[in-house]
Amino acid sequence: MAANFETKKTTKDKDSIWVEKYQYYFKKPTNKDGSKRYVCSEEGCSASVTIINGDVCKVNGIFIREYNSETIKQAHKDNHEPISDQKIFEIDFKLAMKDAIEQQPDKPVGQVYNEQQNAMIHKLGSVEAVADSLPQLIEIESGLIKHKKKNSYQ
Repeated sequence: MAANFETKKTTKDKDSIWVEKYQYYFKKPTNKDGSKRYVCSEEGCSASVTIINGDVCKVNGIFIREYNSETIKQAHKDNHEPISDQKIFEIDFKLAMKDAIEQQPDKPVGQVYNEQQNAMIHKLGSVEAVADSLPQLIEIESGLIKHKKKNSYQ
């Protein structure tokens, strides 16, 4: 049963997984059977998935025999839609910014932002797509500066 999920850090450097465009946070320590429980990141949503041996084995506490995307969508149906592609792009950009700042601590945040923006334009081949999807520097700059200071003292 091959699950469609990927592991990522959150913008606050916490462990999370993504299943069918839903983000889940690690909820509690690994269980005795080696499984890990993750809960939906959307406020007010009680959906959860349990991972064991690299596969989704439970959705909302119920064992599933075979993984399928409809099971995941049903778990959220009363609460919210999946995270939009634009929001996922924005989250990925913020993570890339944090990584770049850690790798280049002597560069100003604005310069790193411009370099990452240009890399996204080159990757997507469209200035318009990037301009519409990325957060403005002024929206994320203070958080990035805090991240830079925090990592420069370690």
